[in-house]
Amino acid sequence: MNTGIRDGHNLAWKIAAVLHGQFTPALLGTYEPERRAAAQASLALLSRGLHHGYLSLDGDPNGLYEKIAVDYLRGMMFYASPPA
Repeated sequence: MNTGIRDGHNLAWKIAAVLHGQFTPALLGTYEPERRAAAQASLALLSRGLHHGYLSLDGDPNGLYEKIAVDYLRGMMFYASPPA
């Protein structure tokens, strides 16, 4: 859900900027690479967390899920696209 919201925000401001003449339509070509990088980072974070947590699981899986959710949200809130 967080990735989808950020996808919409990324695309919306770019479309608005192009429609208002602030940027050329070439700006829209940056959407896919930026959002693909964010989705890959998101999936890698979740996958790594589940893998490492499963290997060190010492009881309550709910604690693992909560930790992964917190780490995931923190990662997505402070995610920045890699420099081009």
